[in-house]
Amino acid sequence: MKSTTIRRSTTSVLSAAAIVVGVLAGTAQANNVGNIGVGSGNTAGVKCIQKSYNYIANRGLAVDGIYGNATKQATIDFQRLFKLGVDGIVGKQTGDTLWWAVNYKAGWGLYENWGCQSKVPNSR
Repeated sequence: MKSTTIRRSTTSVLSAAAIVVGVLAGTAQANNVGNIGVGSGNTAGVKCIQKSYNYIANRGLAVDGIYGNATKQATIDFQRLFKLGVDGIVGKQTGDTLWWAVNYKAGWGLYENWGCQSKVPNSR
């Protein structure tokens, strides 16, 4: 029951965010952060990704900066939910969608307060 409620709530929040990302993604300049995946040396970016998945979907990931199997699977699940290209890697499209999902759920500015905008690939 609780799992279904969380899934529905998360799906609603994330679906609304996906619409906004689709509208705005093409109008902004990109940052220079490289893609993040297994073996990434960007531990600060990985921590932001893990924290984001925990916040928006209650994933229970260790926020340790290691992009391991659990973080990769969370990325794959997130990409499938948003109908993004599914590769388990956080690039600009997945990074933009994470930004919108966190800010949509929390109120605008939380992602920036975490310091994640400059650590995760995005088109802003």
